[in-house]
Amino acid sequence: MIGIDGVDIVDGKVTLTLGLVWQICKIYWEKRVGKINDEQLVQWGNSKVASEFHIKSLKDPSISNCKFLLHVIESIKPNTVDFSKLKEVNSE
Repeated sequence: MIGIDGVDIVDGKVTLTLGLVWQICKIYWEKRVGKINDEQLVQWGNSKVASEFHIKSLKDPSISNCKFLLHVIESIKPNTVDFSKLKEVNSE
C-alpha cells in the first residue's frame, strides 16, 4: 500500500492502520469470490457482525472505534480478539 509504513502502525495511526486492514479484508474477499466494490465489502462485513455493529459505508464515523473491524476479524477466526482488553471510549 502506498502511503503507509510499518512505523505508522507502531505509532498507532488509526486511519492508516484501518486502511491497511480494509485492504486485507478486500484481498480475503477477492480470493474467495472475486473483485468487489466498497458497498459490497460493507455488506459482507455487516453480514459477519451483530446488527449493533453494522456500518453504512467505509466513511461511517463509528468505524473509528474499531469495534466493527474487530468483530469482523473475530467472525473469520474465532477467539482471535480478546474483547476484555478493549477500552470503553465515551463518545460525548
